[in-house]
Amino acid sequence: MMRRAGGFLLALGVALMVVQGVEASEQRGDSFDALVKELSVRYAVQPKSVPMMWMVNLCTRGVTHGGVRGMKVVEFERSVLSESDRAGFDDVVSGSFGEDWSRMVREWQESGDESLVYVRAAGHGVEMVVIDLDHGELDLVKMTMNPDQFAKWAREKNSRAMFQ
Repeated sequence: MMRRAGGFLLALGVALMVVQGVEASEQRGDSFDALVKELSVRYAVQPKSVPMMWMVNLCTRGVTHGGVRGMKVVEFERSVLSESDRAGFDDVVSGSFGEDWSRMVREWQESGDESLVYVRAAGHGVEMVVIDLDHGELDLVKMTMNPDQFAKWAREKNSRAMFQ
């Protein structure tokens, strides 16, 4: 009787963890889309997606041997923000990502250009969002990387580059 109760409690605990993981994943899974929507509304600019992105994804996945997949690219071609709204831009970006996201890179240039990279663990991979603000035009890229496969691919590319 005790084994049955223990097995039942174990199964119930695993089921609850899976449900919580799925709910958390659903809640935080749309950070990129939320950011795109918020930027579009705030600056009254329609984002453009890259045509035939499925082909770009297929090629990227093949070239990196599965190291990179699930890419999304969005462009805001018109000047998105002025220098006076830099703080507002930062608030929108940081507010769109949950606590599970970490800012890994923030680079400013004298010209006013800025690049941001946010990352988070996602199952067996790492999700990355790259935000590039260049002369008021904004590009956003989201991808999922298999850290082991991507590192292997990067090592191979570096060793080949040394001998060329």
